[in-house]
Amino acid sequence: MRSVCSQPKLIISVYGGRKYFTMSEDIEKEFMDSMAEAAITSGTWIITSGLNNGAAKLIGEGVARLRALVYKKRDVTLVGMAWWGNIAEKARTMVLQLQRKYSRTNSRETILTNTKVPFRFDDKDTHALERNHTHFLLLDDGKYRSQDKREESSSSEQQAEFMKIINYPKEMQRSDFVTHACEIEKCYSVTIVIEGGINPCLAILNDIQYKRPVVFVQGSGKLADVIASLIELTANNEYTPARKPERHEIEHNLKRFRMRAKTEQERQQQIDQIEKIMDPEKQDDAEKKTNNSKQSGANYDDDVIDSEQRSPANQE
Repeated sequence: MRSVCSQPKLIISVYGGRKYFTMSEDIEKEFMDSMAEAAITSGTWIITSGLNNGAAKLIGEGVARLRALVYKKRDVTLVGMAWWGNIAEKARTMVLQLQRKYSRTNSRETILTNTKVPFRFDDKDTHALERNHTHFLLLDDGKYRSQDKREESSSSEQQAEFMKIINYPKEMQRSDFVTHACEIEKCYSVTIVIEGGINPCLAILNDIQYKRPVVFVQGSGKLADVIASLIELTANNEYTPARKPERHEIEHNLKRFRMRAKTEQERQQQIDQIEKIMDPEKQDDAEKKTNNSKQSGANYDDDVIDSEQRSPANQE
């Protein structure tokens, strides 16, 4: 990535906020403005899903607006890390056409390296690549997740066999990428969870293991609200020390914030993973924050800019 991006001092990885998520106008505005301010800070990389929906779209539009109004000449690095099978068929076709002349490939990933290549973004297609992202890292796990079943090019049997070979949670790919980048570049990283289902849990646990700050955007819904609520419930106070939440407390918050499981096995898995995230011993090893724009008035950019100031690259 160094050949196409500036050297990072801070990497912000944003999980969650998929296609249909919603939050209040106040929190949405604060989130967009704060992420845009962080993006234009020198040496900051922001990594999202890169798709034209949800949090990735909000971040892209917020960055574009701030650059147009204030920082027209400020370079940003906004990386979309998407799964090949998740993007629209038209986008896949264009990428394949451009790849023949302007890309560098290997067996695991494809990186477009010529930013001057014309690319037709489709603002109406939620599965298109978001136009304001500056770089895209496209990973292929052999699956196509098109809404149009006729577009599927591999059978369910083929996909099942392929997944047996690469049985690895997809969110972990990004977490591993950030970990590797931080080791190479000696930079700092922050994880932001906005809304989110159960899928990011393993990535969050990995981030905590690497002592990576995890910011849960309270008020954005689902997993972020479940964890934020449990942190408030079990945090250290003048009467009791920090503790692990009881299983019934986790289950109550899963129902409260509409984290529904398809099966009983999936529900138990949700509870198990959240129990591990909320383990006080793991919390001692990582800085965990919640943000409620209405009550605390704290800004996301204050957190991430402070993280950049403390980055290893800035301490040399």
